[in-house]
Amino acid sequence: MKENKFNKDEPHLYLYIMGVKNERDYIKGVVPFWISDAEFFFGPCKRPIRQELKENLLNLQDSLNMEGMKEIWIAGINPLKEKGLPRKLLFAGKIIELFTFKAAWNYYNKLKENEKIDEQLKTKINQMIDGLKNDKKGKIESPLLLKPVENGYIHRTDEHPNDWAYDLLAPKEIHRLDEINTQWRTTGKITRQAGLFFTRDSCFRAQTIFLSREEAPNAIELTKKHTDIIQRKRPGSTPASPFGLDKNGNSFGRLRFLRLDGGDAVEFINLIKNKSKAT
Repeated sequence: MKENKFNKDEPHLYLYIMGVKNERDYIKGVVPFWISDAEFFFGPCKRPIRQELKENLLNLQDSLNMEGMKEIWIAGINPLKEKGLPRKLLFAGKIIELFTFKAAWNYYNKLKENEKIDEQLKTKINQMIDGLKNDKKGKIESPLLLKPVENGYIHRTDEHPNDWAYDLLAPKEIHRLDEINTQWRTTGKITRQAGLFFTRDSCFRAQTIFLSREEAPNAIELTKKHTDIIQRKRPGSTPASPFGLDKNGNSFGRLRFLRLDGGDAVEFINLIKNKSKAT
């Protein structure tokens, strides 16, 4: 079904299927990154969503505070763990500020120097900046995988080790990059050059509606009320296959994303809010 154009004068809700590292009932990874019960940071994942936000809202700005603008929400659905079971929402939030990765790096580095923030918040920010060590694999993971350098970025963690450039550039820009800089995979550094627009250079912080963590799981199971709304854009949606079925009868798994617009977005997010208040 053809996607409607993004309209900044109406609210939107982005729904997407989360990566396989996540569990059925809680998030396991660094995106979204829990900062506090009130806020999370969303870094390198779901590139098409971030590209759409970059092109329609952030544009050439380094940051954009969303106060006074139409609401933009995002919610993640758990990966398929057992066929036929209803899927679950693992988090939802309202975007409150868009950043480039450079602006996010500067924002959180400045925030950690603020003597008024509490120790828990400072610890979480330090984890973003320094990275979390995955003891099983000995790798450093962080949602701030890109560090700004002069006129560009350097990849600084083990997050997305083989395709990190796609967190910053659209596929056509990768082709251009290969033409003008054959060493970027070795150096882990990309600078802005002719034909490189950093089309996906966007990330954001969001006000938490709910976020299911291993320490405090509170996932919300999808019901017919949710999928009745989704069916308006994706016929065949069910709690087990929220984005419907393909022509072969298989569940649409890692669909790019589904954007609900206007009243549909508000109706769906109100279902989430009401359920999260009840749990």
